[in-house]
Amino acid sequence: MKTPDPRNLLSLLEGAANKLGIEVRYEDLISRNDAGSSRGGLCRLHDFNIVLIHDQLGPEDRCDVLAGALARLDLSEIYLPPAIRAAIERAREQGL
Repeated sequence: MKTPDPRNLLSLLEGAANKLGIEVRYEDLISRNDAGSSRGGLCRLHDFNIVLIHDQLGPEDRCDVLAGALARLDLSEIYLPPAIRAAIERAREQGL
């Protein structure tokens, strides 16, 4: 299976998150007090799952963060295209 272009894969991952009711937000996640920064990840706000992704990341890194966030969820009962499943499995294997 051919790996899609990172921009296309990102669009597919965003679509999958949307179908799952997960909001994907691109935010400035650089710390202002030297406490460190984050590339992003899955968080829960009240009853909603949100994936925050640092807005300065490129498409490949955005895919890694989003696939890593989706990898934390049980997706066994949901149809996802093979390219998305492969990206999520890679994220699981790499511990992203």
